[in-house]
Amino acid sequence: MTIDLNQVLDPVTGDYVLPAPPRGKGLLTVEREPRQPAARQAGGASRAIGERFLVAAESLEGLLSELRDRVENLDQAIAEDTRARLKGAVREITSVIDWCDAASAELAVESAKAVAGFEPVDVGALCKELSDARQDVDHPIAVTTRSEVACWADRGHLMDIVQKALAVVWARTGGHGLRCLEAAWRDGIP
Repeated sequence: MTIDLNQVLDPVTGDYVLPAPPRGKGLLTVEREPRQPAARQAGGASRAIGERFLVAAESLEGLLSELRDRVENLDQAIAEDTRARLKGAVREITSVIDWCDAASAELAVESAKAVAGFEPVDVGALCKELSDARQDVDHPIAVTTRSEVACWADRGHLMDIVQKALAVVWARTGGHGLRCLEAAWRDGIP
């Protein structure tokens, strides 16, 4: 059995003093860098917006259906003597409802794409951004676009594809020469 004695030093007789905290700007201070979302996380905002738009599109679709039913009921209740004039007005209202229906369908399609993590991407601008990051004076990369090439895509996946394509071309050419990226539409696909 061991007996441990606790010793308490007399504070008056002790010469020990804690050191002062270090001074100097770079010791504990870290400059905050602006954070860019990772390529795989960039679709998160689009997904959230898409979910909200999808609910709005479904609500709009329900309202348009109710409005269409009411207009049809009105159409059936029109008196014979004013029938021609009111029928024309009902047709105009119905054409507006059809236009709203088309807009609602388009909103639902684009919202579903955003919910899936896709976002509108300008393929030419994305290729230019990637080429600027990977090229130098001795290893140039040219980017050409025939027309505006914008589509809904998973930005991170598209970036991976373009980077892998550049790497394959670089490997096949032995690291020599000009690499080119062309953004164009072919058969409805960028």
